[in-house]
Amino acid sequence: MLAYEIDKGLVSFRNEQWLPRIKKGSLPTDNLYLRTGLPFGKDSILLVSLVHGLFVLHNDTLSTFTTPDLKNISQQNISAACLLSPDRIALFTNLAGCIIINKEGKFIQHFTRQEGIQNNNARTGFLDKDKNLWVGLDNGIDLITYSNAIKNIFPDKEDRNTGYASVIYDKQLYLGVSTGVYKINLDNNTDLSYINGSFHKVKNSEGQVWSLTEVNGKLLLGHNKGGYLIENDNAIPIDVKTGFWGFYPLPESQTLPQMLAGTYRELIFIIIKPIAVFPMQVLHNLSQPGLLL
Repeated sequence: MLAYEIDKGLVSFRNEQWLPRIKKGSLPTDNLYLRTGLPFGKDSILLVSLVHGLFVLHNDTLSTFTTPDLKNISQQNISAACLLSPDRIALFTNLAGCIIINKEGKFIQHFTRQEGIQNNNARTGFLDKDKNLWVGLDNGIDLITYSNAIKNIFPDKEDRNTGYASVIYDKQLYLGVSTGVYKINLDNNTDLSYINGSFHKVKNSEGQVWSLTEVNGKLLLGHNKGGYLIENDNAIPIDVKTGFWGFYPLPESQTLPQMLAGTYRELIFIIIKPIAVFPMQVLHNLSQPGLLL
């Protein structure tokens, strides 16, 4: 059993008395508030403080556990912590919600009001037998289905619009929603829910998105306003006379069009030139604009 006394520092209960635990290393003495201790490997304990960061107690030796990510997290007032797995730790903060790190101290995932919890003042939490994470907030309780294989991604944190299309193109994830196209650079994570960074909107893509399709190395956008080619974070118009549902690749040929496009009014062939993409000819007029769906 461990405890912290202002006069004695970190102590453990042995032989029916509280005895100093640390022989090497020391804890800060100014306004230190230790919030919790967690098993850290087979023979160490992770100590979590409110504003002084994290420490590792190995036998009777104390060392500071710090990384660039942890320096930022320690400024958010850490209220509590719990283990999610042998390699994942949840830190509950007063200012920044619930933050997930790994055993190397690297930021993994963030749960704040923008991600769906009621507020950012997370006081405590625990993992239940089904691997669900319960978070005790300043004014409520939230459930995070942490082990669920399906996770929500909201490219626009303030306006959670309906998603219609997604594609991974040139090491970037593109999401098409009812207000435009958003993109984010991918890192080495195989789980896309662990992507670090923020989405930003592709220029000139504002409005209802229907499809995102890669055809012969080009990224095409089917949109309520027309058909577009996405290049260099910009949606370049191909045809804006009517809305486009989608693009469909055709067998590669030097003489034939390279794709078929479905619009609100007709089917058209499209050919890709080195500099531009443009419609070639109308295949068939449709009397019912919604027929292509």
